Amino acid sequence: MAETIIGLDLGYSGVKAVLLARRLVGFEWIKSVKMDWPEEVKATDWVDWLDGSVGPGNEANPSQEVPEFVVRTVTEVWTELSAGRGQVVVSVPASLCSIRTLSLPFSDERRLSQVVPYEVESQLPYPLDEVVIDYQILHMKEGRSRLLIAAVRKDVLARFLGLLSRAGIDPLMVDLDALALYTLSNYGLRDPGAESVAVVDIGARKTSVLVTDRGEARYARTYLRGGREWTQAIAGAHSLSLAEAESRKRRIGMTDGDSAALSDSMETWAEELNRTLHVAQTECGHPIESVVFCGGGAKLKGIDEYVEENLGVKIRGLDLPLLKEKGVEWDGVWSQAMGLALRGIGVRQASRLNFRKGEYAHQEEAAQARQRTQWVWIGLAALILLGGADLAFKYRVEASHYDQVKKEVRQTYQEMFPDVKNIVDEVQQAQTAVDNLKKKAVIFGRGDRSATGVLGEITLRIPESVKIEVQELTIEPDRIRMQAETESFDALDKVKASLQQSEYFKDPVVSNAKIVTGKDRVRFDLTMQIVAEGKTE
Repeated sequence: MAETIIGLDLGYSGVKAVLLARRLVGFEWIKSVKMDWPEEVKATDWVDWLDGSVGPGNEANPSQEVPEFVVRTVTEVWTELSAGRGQVVVSVPASLCSIRTLSLPFSDERRLSQVVPYEVESQLPYPLDEVVIDYQILHMKEGRSRLLIAAVRKDVLARFLGLLSRAGIDPLMVDLDALALYTLSNYGLRDPGAESVAVVDIGARKTSVLVTDRGEARYARTYLRGGREWTQAIAGAHSLSLAEAESRKRRIGMTDGDSAALSDSMETWAEELNRTLHVAQTECGHPIESVVFCGGGAKLKGIDEYVEENLGVKIRGLDLPLLKEKGVEWDGVWSQAMGLALRGIGVRQASRLNFRKGEYAHQEEAAQARQRTQWVWIGLAALILLGGADLAFKYRVEASHYDQVKKEVRQTYQEMFPDVKNIVDEVQQAQTAVDNLKKKAVIFGRGDRSATGVLGEITLRIPESVKIEVQELTIEPDRIRMQAETESFDALDKVKASLQQSEYFKDPVVSNAKIVTGKDRVRFDLTMQIVAEGKTE
């Protein structure tokens, strides 16, 4: 069975839902459902109930029984969708959130998650332990980050999730309503990276604005003005009921018959939109070039021309390939629900904000996180065991090799020094024996100026830290000539200085000292006089 994702938009006027299914390649639109709140309870604002500001029978106590009309309507929508066990993505109204923008001098996301709550703490009207905070990255450049921060009170989030639970729904994600428009615009605009675009969703009581610049979310705002004000203006001008005025608004719109009745209400709404676009322009650094209208209010006849004329922006539309495949005409009333469904299905450049975290994390997500953590620990344990086994194997190999080398060293020592019976440290004892032999060789012939005595003195005087390689040695009755190589000029100076201290020689002269081509060595000629026996200099 194909995996299904539902975008569920609970608005001021009713519920909208979009059902998408994941295919082997891509995804497809299945169904959309819209139901208004029951007529008899429209005066009850469920968003205010979430906020805890109103409640039937007790205005001061928001913890009364969950409004049954919301549960009933959401349940009917779910039944109409025939969604089964599909995953649900919902949004919280921005009017119930504290929203801030924040700039930070780094772009590492792990650090951002740690720092953000404390950076905005002083700007929030509630303590940190009373809110759930998440963020959307607006812009990253040269190691700096610009973020949109949203905080929702925990009691509001708990009431919202409890409301949905009563209808049998456990949403996978809880987004911010305005950011659903970001997901929608990046999917529905033919070239989202070409210009600055404001996506304006006009609802019954609120207008949400999301500004993108070259495909990045740059600004989001919701203000509490919408289509219901226009309906009330028509109702007052023509002495109609709200239902009659709504019907007239949809039929006539801003044509000559109702332009005067809508004028003041539309002007106030447009001024607020204009201020919003000016603030967004500051964020982007250049003017907003076009506007995309969504929501039920966008159906008002003449609104495109009114905004183009009064705000000086061009109006453009969305192009949704998944609807074209089905031959379905796009209706802006589905904007929020479609954006949420696209977020859940995993389109690129979607909103990342999700209030389902910490104690409110989705059970399945939490279980998957725990499972991932368990697998990480299992993997670490396996690596430690493999590393330990590898180390133990290498140790055994090295120990075996060491024992073999030790046996060979002992055998060699015994062959060289068969008279030694007490063997403790073969290397040290062999070194001591060799040093004794050297001393004997030096002493042998000393006391006269024989060739053996001269060679012994030279051997004794060459510093232990210096190695020389003799290519030619001539010993005459009164002098000695030597051609040799050593490691460096510094080593040559040490040899000369040491020989000068000998009572056997005088006037050591170094000549033709030069670096040997192709070798890192110094070749030199050394000549010195041999001091006659019994004579001192």
